[in-house]
Amino acid sequence: MMDAISEILKLSRFKSAVYFKSEFPSGWGMEIPNGPFAQFHIIVSGTCLVGCNDFEKPKALFPGDILLFPHGSSHWLGDDELSSRRPGMEILTEISQGIQPFTNNDATTTIICGHFEYDQEMEHPFLSSLPDVIHIPDYERRRFSWMESICSTIMQETGSSAPGSDLLITKLAETLFIQVLRVFASRGEGFVAALSDQHINQALKLIHSEPAESWTLDSLARSCGISRTLFANKFRQLVGTTPMTYLADWRLMKAKELLKDGNFPVSIVAERVGYNSEVSFNRAFRKKFNLTPGKYKRISLGKAA
Repeated sequence: MMDAISEILKLSRFKSAVYFKSEFPSGWGMEIPNGPFAQFHIIVSGTCLVGCNDFEKPKALFPGDILLFPHGSSHWLGDDELSSRRPGMEILTEISQGIQPFTNNDATTTIICGHFEYDQEMEHPFLSSLPDVIHIPDYERRRFSWMESICSTIMQETGSSAPGSDLLITKLAETLFIQVLRVFASRGEGFVAALSDQHINQALKLIHSEPAESWTLDSLARSCGISRTLFANKFRQLVGTTPMTYLADWRLMKAKELLKDGNFPVSIVAERVGYNSEVSFNRAFRKKFNLTPGKYKRISLGKAA
């Protein structure tokens, strides 16, 4: 049975890209606007500042610090609050062309930048409940040996010409995202904190792995080994919605994945996600997404609506 985070990321078609590892001189600064991708930065050496709406004032970053912007929120990075800031896309373009984006030669900061991409149509509390920014300081990162080794390898491999380094960095970056979420969960924050609860984690595993099962509040509670009332209260508190609403939403999200793949007719998709009839499935899908499963499938496959 796949764990909850793995199943959610699989359904969201999660993937990563690493842009660059670059040395920046004194006076550097870059501005990253709102965008469709989750942005991340790793401070390899030196120090810098980061500013965003979540921070009352710019925050100092040190070697080993990790920044994740799960929703692609706007932010800036620089070695000083007053440094002139260039658009991040301009810097990325110049670095990819072998051009040093800043004229000074005295390197003060080395930084790795990249993004995580997932399906923007994926309306899941796991993704929506993440804050605009997650900062993992070096001292917290070093508490987890697995994160320490992953970051060290990413730092060594980024920019390397060794065989297979590009693929290795991509896979390590995706692993890093999950490890950042684990650290975030250990703080007891957001939807990911629900995964630390034995009973709720078990319920999520059951819903994710067996969406076609005729689950009820009672049967889920029994499968998790707690009372119906305690289970319902706990689930709503940690996940942010009721078990049956979560089940209904997950079935429809799973249906979207199956429809996008185009391997099954609508009737089979309905059956595989727990609907007894195609009519009831069509009604629920249209109410949730404002179009029929058939039309969604045609659009996803690039066919005429």
